[in-house]
Amino acid sequence: MKDQITCFVPLADKEQVAPIIEELSASPIVSRIVMLTTDEQLARSTGREDILYMPSLQSTEAIFTMARMSRGTPYLIYYTKYTPLRLGYLALERMVQVMENTHASMVYADRYQQDGDEQRPAPVIDYQRGSLRDDFEFGSVMMFRANVFRATAVTMSSSYHFAGLYDLRLRLSERAPIVHLDEYLYTEVLSDRRKSGEKIFDYVDPRNRESQIEMERACTDYLRSVGAYISPDEIKPLALDATGFTREASVIIPVRNRVRTIEDAVRSVLSQQAPFDFNLIVIDNHSTDGTTDILRRYAADDPRVIHLIPERNDLGIGGCWNLGVQHDACGRFAVQLDSDDIYKDEHTLRTVVETFHREQCAMVIGSYQMTDFHLQPIPPGLIDHKEWTPENGHNNALRVNGLGAPRAFYTPLLRALPLPNTSYGEDYAIGLTVSRNYRIGRIYDPIYICRRWEDNSDAALDVTRSNRNNFYKDKNPHLGAPSADPHARRNIMNPSPKRSAWRWIPSLYFAEGLPYVAVMTIAVIMYKRLGLSNTDIALYTSWLYLPWVIKPFWSPFVDLLKTKRWWIVTMQLLIGAGFAGIAFSIPTAYYLQLSLAFFWLLAFASATHDIAADGYYMLALDSGEQSFFVGIRNTFYRLATIFGQGILVMLAGALETGTLLPDTPLRIPMAWSLTFYLLAALFIGLTLYHKIVLPRPASDAPRTELSVGQLASDFFHTSLPFSRRSTSD
Repeated sequence: MKDQITCFVPLADKEQVAPIIEELSASPIVSRIVMLTTDEQLARSTGREDILYMPSLQSTEAIFTMARMSRGTPYLIYYTKYTPLRLGYLALERMVQVMENTHASMVYADRYQQDGDEQRPAPVIDYQRGSLRDDFEFGSVMMFRANVFRATAVTMSSSYHFAGLYDLRLRLSERAPIVHLDEYLYTEVLSDRRKSGEKIFDYVDPRNRESQIEMERACTDYLRSVGAYISPDEIKPLALDATGFTREASVIIPVRNRVRTIEDAVRSVLSQQAPFDFNLIVIDNHSTDGTTDILRRYAADDPRVIHLIPERNDLGIGGCWNLGVQHDACGRFAVQLDSDDIYKDEHTLRTVVETFHREQCAMVIGSYQMTDFHLQPIPPGLIDHKEWTPENGHNNALRVNGLGAPRAFYTPLLRALPLPNTSYGEDYAIGLTVSRNYRIGRIYDPIYICRRWEDNSDAALDVTRSNRNNFYKDKNPHLGAPSADPHARRNIMNPSPKRSAWRWIPSLYFAEGLPYVAVMTIAVIMYKRLGLSNTDIALYTSWLYLPWVIKPFWSPFVDLLKTKRWWIVTMQLLIGAGFAGIAFSIPTAYYLQLSLAFFWLLAFASATHDIAADGYYMLALDSGEQSFFVGIRNTFYRLATIFGQGILVMLAGALETGTLLPDTPLRIPMAWSLTFYLLAALFIGLTLYHKIVLPRPASDAPRTELSVGQLASDFFHTSLPFSRRSTSD
């Protein structure tokens, strides 16, 4: 089991990387260690082949480099930290074992974190279909199956500076499982000592804007590739014409034990100035610290304040929201305010309602200013969620950690879509649900003050609670399906996702089988009917099988140039031309030479079409659909064989013996010529059909950055495993 792994580690200087190299080198299954540095001068000065310059260690270029440098070992490890690493006993062997047993594309494990003299457990969570967050925590040691890594890297058509690793793992998840090994297999040094409440806004920090734009592009391309992308044209405006409301708006505040802040929140609402009636519905979830007394006093003094204490004690924040929204006094629009926050000024409510009417939207999300408890601004300051655009916000929301505040809803819709009864992620879940079908209005000016202090529910979560919250956000069960799961999202948008695949899989594999049977069977029968001897037929047609035998030698070009979709459509057009050429040549004096030339063209085009079609099948469908349709595609391939060997031969025979053609010496050639003209017309029709109906998965993309040298190198290294395998066989 020696020499199994190529390791990639970050390099800042020799002293920094030395303990990492020493630790990895001690493992007998590590074959090679490659150091990646963002210091170009350092890489040049060493002149070593195992020290490589990368503009970014998360870039697409880094992924391509790891794919290239990992050839020769079945696995590769990427260690992402600059700090020392300590591996557990047989840690790498366990990761290899699990990767083999699960057929995973990637394996990651729980770890310990060293904080001074203290070693703390730092578990991670399972990767699932909804794990689109770009900040998903894998730990610092990730093991990949090298051949899957390389095959996936070939499909990465966009060049990213920040989002290369993110793009890779999204694509990997569609090829093979990403597996969490819930064992503590290594120790890393804790480098980020911030509390959870300080980390959650990293993604909206203006300094990370360029990175976020790239992450959005990668995520959107992934959603397109799996059929979960929702185009702006699918988002519907909403007629806000429901009747029966006595008030235009209600502010909803769920609260429990916020005696220090609830009065500020209530005053913030009551100070609103608006040309419509509004009220405040506070759901007091059995407070015990004096919050209830404050709310009773305000409710007694101001009829706009409705103080509700639930009869039940099993409600989370989402359940409290449901109670408030279902109340008879709830207005046409329900507007959020957390019990420790306030509105920025007296115009917030009016601004929100005006946005509803102006944009005819089902939900409005504002922007907020971050402050400390005493309302002094703190970094990162204004949170405007500019990553939410009218064109793509509903897709990008699957990637980010939040949507913004305040959040406001059209009450009739919210009553029909109850929030999850949780105290974390309930607003995110309903936001995703609404965004599947309806417009969400945005306010980019600050209208809300988000107060960060020690009693925030997410201020200082331990790793267990953070993991539980993140796992829920990835899964987000709402309306009976995971909101963040792109496949479940597609199922809700289109209850029968396989229906679209039914439009092209049968016809594609019928088109794959028909040229093969034409070359290998129909040609033999035709030449026999045209008077060739068995010896001549065997001599001439036996070589026609060669393109299918040697197609692995040019299959890398199909993978590296253009798209699989382009190859399919182009080869079908070429096959149609080949059939037409055969049909034209049969009645001529040189029919044997000409028809054989066209059969050779047909054979090479058909073999290339096979490569493209099978690759496209893997890219256009997820693993579940691939399993479902494997029998369907085989069935239609067999039907093509039956059609060619049976119906087409019967047709040619009927033309030979029937009355449609004149009884002349050219009767038999004309019969076969018409048969092949029919095949040509059929394939031209299939070409036009597939040009229209074949999906365009984002993963089916050409390698636009390839140079001639890179193309030759990738062709050689992709062909080499086949040559070795053939030799060993």
